[in-house]
Amino acid sequence: MMTDFVQPEAITLHNQSSIRQLIRAITLSQGEFSLILACCSYKIVTQHIVEEIRNQSSMGLREITLEPTTQTLLTTLMDQLQGDKPDAVMVFGLESVLDLEQLLITTKRNVEEFNSFSCPLILWVTDEVLHKMISVAPDFHNRATSMEFLIETD
Repeated sequence: MMTDFVQPEAITLHNQSSIRQLIRAITLSQGEFSLILACCSYKIVTQHIVEEIRNQSSMGLREITLEPTTQTLLTTLMDQLQGDKPDAVMVFGLESVLDLEQLLITTKRNVEEFNSFSCPLILWVTDEVLHKMISVAPDFHNRATSMEFLIETD
């Protein structure tokens, strides 16, 4: 992995830059659908990054955590939002979905229907989820902008 021999200060700078890029991407996509993959394999880093985003932005962010039994991403998001129109939606828990492959296949089939979202959709993904998405739902992955967040190693 990239973090093996990188100085902790460089990782902090990288993450701060990625936070700014993510906030800018959300801001520029207000009122329209865009798919953003926030790549981070460490829950503690994800929590820190999300806290930083909340602190640095005044946007109305909706956070949705998927249940392990989630079968379809689109239907779950529609049910959770119930017509609400947040500035952006952040989705957590893909790594805990029991049948991730089936969820991704369904997502691939419904890829055009995601355009009905009028806000950016940020999917927090681990390396494992990202690799599965690339292999099972490449069309969905190809529509996304990806941002990587790293963990400091001392």
